[in-house]
Amino acid sequence: MGFDIEIVCTLHIDQLTGKPFYYSKHATQVFDIQFEIPQEYRHFIRQKGSYFHAYTGYWEQIGQQDVDVESFLEEFPSWVDVEDHLEKTDSLQYWSLKDHNDFKAFLHWLQGQDVYYRISWC
Repeated sequence: MGFDIEIVCTLHIDQLTGKPFYYSKHATQVFDIQFEIPQEYRHFIRQKGSYFHAYTGYWEQIGQQDVDVESFLEEFPSWVDVEDHLEKTDSLQYWSLKDHNDFKAFLHWLQGQDVYYRISWC
């Protein structure tokens, strides 16, 4: 069985103009949508692999399959914990310390943007 994880953001539609917008972190409506994920992080937007359970385990225990990036980072596991999970599931060939660090750097980059990003999985 597969395991999918992806980064999402929500755009709203203005009822009067019909134009898309998002709410900034300052709770203002932003219609001038000009954000882009840097090339080096794009492969993290949508991923497959059961090894991601090492990152979502805390949230799965409380029945969540969707969380904001800030909260996800608060519970981000150490490499030691992830590596232990990878060894138990025979997944070390699919994910490395570099992947772990790059994934975390991507999440920190998202956290620094004005758009609210979320992580969802199934």
